[in-house]
Amino acid sequence: MGLGRISHTLFVASLAALVIGSVPVALGDTLYFSPSLSSGNWDDEDNWKSTSCAGSPANDIPDAADDVVICTGKTATVGTANGAARTVASEGTGKVEVTPGSGSGQNATLSLGSGSSDLTSSAPITLKDGGGPSIAILAIVSANHTLSSGVGGEDSDAQISIAANKTLTNGGLIAGRLMVTSGSSATFVNDGVVYGNHPSGLITIAAYVVDDTADADWQVINGGAIKFDSSINTVNALDGDFFLLPGFGGSEIEINKSITTTGFLSQSIGTLTLNENLTMGGSGSPLDFKGGTIDVAAGKFFTHE
Repeated sequence: MGLGRISHTLFVASLAALVIGSVPVALGDTLYFSPSLSSGNWDDEDNWKSTSCAGSPANDIPDAADDVVICTGKTATVGTANGAARTVASEGTGKVEVTPGSGSGQNATLSLGSGSSDLTSSAPITLKDGGGPSIAILAIVSANHTLSSGVGGEDSDAQISIAANKTLTNGGLIAGRLMVTSGSSATFVNDGVVYGNHPSGLITIAAYVVDDTADADWQVINGGAIKFDSSINTVNALDGDFFLLPGFGGSEIEINKSITTTGFLSQSIGTLTLNENLTMGGSGSPLDFKGGTIDVAAGKFFTHE
């Protein structure tokens, strides 16, 4: 899409950028996904409206500078033609499904830029399982981004991918089975809930730097699992809470990179697997152990100070 109308604010920012020798970020348009049916393809320009969900045809599809709104009751499917936007939001139950093909070389990618994506649907962005070797990818490509709603994964190989030197903040819910990966010096910050709830799946945290906040939860239930991968370069001192919740199946939190946390650990079932050290310290890090197993590898330790 074009740059659209340049506001007075952008004009002033552009002058300031010229003074300091940097390049301003171009603002795009807002496009509304409103196909005639309940679902449609992201790459079909007939499915997009301008100005509102009931607006006139946009005669285009979004690009990386554009903000996107998924209209209520609509599902936008990002297939092997891929899709891009600056941010994605929804009206009501609008949602996005990223769906790869079933053959090799048929990944599907939704790329997001700077800003915050906020969808109100119960399953706002779903990384689907294509039934073959190809995967669905949610890519944070050009700037720092916040997911204020959530992402659900249906394939343990599906990826939330963070570009080098960028930060992705989870302010909502990441659930199901998928991987969080990144380039060099990129950071994943959990400020919401990472929820391993798939009975045969795994959420793998494999970002270069991992961090969280005191509002964060790392939860598993009903056979789900979260793995802190050994490929992580740095786990900053964590403040969030860890939960192995009551339910069925062999739920697991697996730690393959040393972690220090001031958060809370509550275990009712399943296994806390420590292939590296876990240190819980401070007055705010109680241990509530009701059942299950804490499995500590030889030469490693679990410390509760």
